[in-house]
Amino acid sequence: MGTTQANTLESSEDVTGCGCMACQTGFPHMVADIQADHETFFVFNPSDSQSAATPDPIIVSAPGPAADPNTFANYLTHGFWQDIGASNRSWTQDNITFSISNEFTAAQQDGIRAAFDLWSDVADIEFTEVASGANMSVLEGDDLRAYSSSTTSGTTIISNFISIDTNAAGGSFWSDFSDLGNYAQMTILHEIGHSLGLGHTGNYNGSANYNDNAQWVNDTHQMTLMSYFNDTNVGSDHWDSSGHWQYSATPMLIDILAIQNIYGADYTTRSGDTTYGFNSNAGHDQYDFSISQVPIAIWDGGGNDTLDLSGYFQSQTIYLTEGDFSSVGYMTNNMVIAYGAEIENAIGGTGADTIYGNDLDNVIQGGFGDDTIYGTIGNDTIDGQGGTDTVSYMQAVTEFSFNFIDSVSFAITHIVQGFTDLLSNIENFIFNGISYTRAFLEANFDTATHTGTAGNDKLTGTGSNEEFYGQGGRDTIRVGGGDDVAYGGAGNDTFYGSDGADEFYGEDGNDYFYSAGGSDLINGGAGYDEIRYLNSDVAVDINLAAGTVDENRDGSVDDTLVSIEYAVGSRADDMIRGDGGVNRLQGNDGNDTIYAGGGNDGVYGNEGDDIIYGEDGNDGLLGQDGNDTIWGGNGQDNIRGGTGDDILYGEDGLDFLWGQAGADTFVFESASAFNDIDVINDFSVAEGDAIDISDVLIGYDPVTDAIADFVRITDNGTHSVLSIDADGGADNFVQVADLLNVTGLTDEAALEAAGNLITS
Repeated sequence: MGTTQANTLESSEDVTGCGCMACQTGFPHMVADIQADHETFFVFNPSDSQSAATPDPIIVSAPGPAADPNTFANYLTHGFWQDIGASNRSWTQDNITFSISNEFTAAQQDGIRAAFDLWSDVADIEFTEVASGANMSVLEGDDLRAYSSSTTSGTTIISNFISIDTNAAGGSFWSDFSDLGNYAQMTILHEIGHSLGLGHTGNYNGSANYNDNAQWVNDTHQMTLMSYFNDTNVGSDHWDSSGHWQYSATPMLIDILAIQNIYGADYTTRSGDTTYGFNSNAGHDQYDFSISQVPIAIWDGGGNDTLDLSGYFQSQTIYLTEGDFSSVGYMTNNMVIAYGAEIENAIGGTGADTIYGNDLDNVIQGGFGDDTIYGTIGNDTIDGQGGTDTVSYMQAVTEFSFNFIDSVSFAITHIVQGFTDLLSNIENFIFNGISYTRAFLEANFDTATHTGTAGNDKLTGTGSNEEFYGQGGRDTIRVGGGDDVAYGGAGNDTFYGSDGADEFYGEDGNDYFYSAGGSDLINGGAGYDEIRYLNSDVAVDINLAAGTVDENRDGSVDDTLVSIEYAVGSRADDMIRGDGGVNRLQGNDGNDTIYAGGGNDGVYGNEGDDIIYGEDGNDGLLGQDGNDTIWGGNGQDNIRGGTGDDILYGEDGLDFLWGQAGADTFVFESASAFNDIDVINDFSVAEGDAIDISDVLIGYDPVTDAIADFVRITDNGTHSVLSIDADGGADNFVQVADLLNVTGLTDEAALEAAGNLITS
């Protein structure tokens, strides 16, 4: 098994006095004595069980700048262990067994179990309590200490025990594990953190003080249970309404990040619609603010979730963004959403709250104070409710369109980013630092609105800046000459543009967009959506991969495309390029050049002499009218020339080729001819079709060499087989094609002389 090592790590605390009788009569001094006596780090020799104390903690003079989250978390999982000369460590099993000493009271045992549950909530590990033979044991000590001791093999934890003397500090300091916000509860959470592989946040163990030993200014309990230092060092206030100091009651922001870096995240935790705060259904008392006031970090596995702070009358600062500390109730910096967790909604209290949304679709209720709510991207519903409320956006007012619904509510849409917020009971507005009243906005920015029904509607603009909402059904929307915004809703809708910079959002269904002047944003949304320039006489460069359209092909970007799968060109000479998905591309009139891109695409040249590149994927390539040139590219392609004298290259893959009408040429190249056997379905000498193998033959001289040494065409009475010996040795013929439903091609010299076999 290799060398094993036992490590012991202990808890400490710089206790904040509160003015109570215990503090005035020497309680902090007792704690200081305990700290000086027991906070040591031991390295045990398994052979003799002797121990040696670690030297004093490293003095770093003063805390440095705040650590970024990843640096902080990496120190817990790796940096601390390196600093003390040990290896980082973790359990290798998903289910870890634990036992609890019967010397603990029933209430203490319940508090310890709850601590294990809190760690299991955030990490992809499970804990199972057993009576004996446990991987981890929680013991009642008798040495005035609290510590965790692990036996490791390399980076694997083999076993662990936690020892806590509940008689320390008069029996109350470390005894009340089930008392929310108590130091004892934070202690057991801290020690379990060690047992799972987390170190301290600095090179200290047992005794340390913030000014000398904290390596970062944010090395406090606010960020992590694994710190030794109180939140007061960064100005946070965690006194509750009764005048009691509350300690962190869950794994905190950096703890969650670090432990998930080791074991992964548990996305089954509270994966439904969960409410935290008042009216909570989160399960743990820490998240129910009607019965607790404790600093917490929130990990949530999914669903549509809510922070309900409606029971507080204080002025609060509420963040829905991950990693930003909220100040709620009586405290400051006492609640944070973990990295990777998503909380969608917030409810303020009766004070003057400040609420910050996130990039999701938020539902925010201000409550009954004079609130300030910060809008972000996402389709938000914001209700100021009572009081005089303000909504603030970082963008300028001219970047939005407004639709005033009634005296209470209106919709605001960001013209470029496309998000729409529904605002109610908002009196004041700030756009890019400039304040506006609702009355001013309504007088100067109201937008005409056309709204359809669930049926098949026809909505037509009048020429001003307007908004269109098709709703359900197969709608036809024709915008006017202004800068318009149109939403199709459900159903297969058709949009017609006009002059002006328009925005079209197909949303659900397979939608069609006709662009006509102006720089438009065209977002197909769900379904297979198509952009059409059928009626334009101006050449276009449509690039679905880049999401751009260059009208006139002069290097400019005229239209922007999002989620567009199909494209139809103009009546001029177009360039059309697909993306990596499944595309349908049509050249329309003109001599077009079309690149299919990746995916299994359908390409139609339509009128004109077109050039088509299948590129990757199993494509269907149709030249249609005109003298077209078609390259299959990679994949198994179906290539049809259509009318006209077409040139077809199968290239890599097993390809099926039809020249169709006209004198068509089927070209084989040395780089791909021998990779697969192509199928020519309609070769016709009478129509003047030809097979071009000039690139495949090596050193062939039509004057001195016999073509039969290089090419052999045989048939079985129904179909013919084309084989090639590239170097003309007549001893290594390799089949390159089947010619279906045609015979009588066995005189290769005659075919060459007639121009049906091109050799040079």
